[in-house]
Amino acid sequence: MAEYDAVIVLSYKYNNGVITPQSRNRVDLGLKLNSKFGADSLCFAGRAAKSMGDYAREKGFDGRVLLEDSSRDTIGNAVFTKLEFAWNEEWKDLLVISSDYHIPRVQEIFRFVYGPSFNLNFFGSGGDFPSAEEKSEEEKLELFLKTFKGVKPGDQNAIAYRLIESHELYKNSPQLKATIMRQL
Repeated sequence: MAEYDAVIVLSYKYNNGVITPQSRNRVDLGLKLNSKFGADSLCFAGRAAKSMGDYAREKGFDGRVLLEDSSRDTIGNAVFTKLEFAWNEEWKDLLVISSDYHIPRVQEIFRFVYGPSFNLNFFGSGGDFPSAEEKSEEEKLELFLKTFKGVKPGDQNAIAYRLIESHELYKNSPQLKATIMRQL
């Protein structure tokens, strides 16, 4: 029996279908940990999900691959993987992978979105820090906390509504709003 229901690997930046070095590092770690711990599914999250899944197949992975490619950021990664897969597949034990520098924020966001009924573990891969033009991890975490202030952890409806009403990457996208509403 698998130790985890799924390994969720977060993508780094969409690059017109070309997998970035950070995403490649994350997939490599996901493959290694999936082999070590076992999981029923390997899920790639973010706009680069398809490229990451293709890379995993090229590396010889022949297990079940799930692609979540609607999300535009870490918050979306958590919301969409929960809506699209965790509920439907009845996942409870998950391993989430990103880059080392990103893991503290990933933990905060995924624990908030998934809530206390999920067993979440996190691993970070090596990789370069984002460019200096990007907001810092601390700034992004502060914005997340501000956006979701007053929402109860794990309250999927409230989290989804706040995402599509208040989050800059989702509130102006009718297609993403419709995707979320179909899954609630």
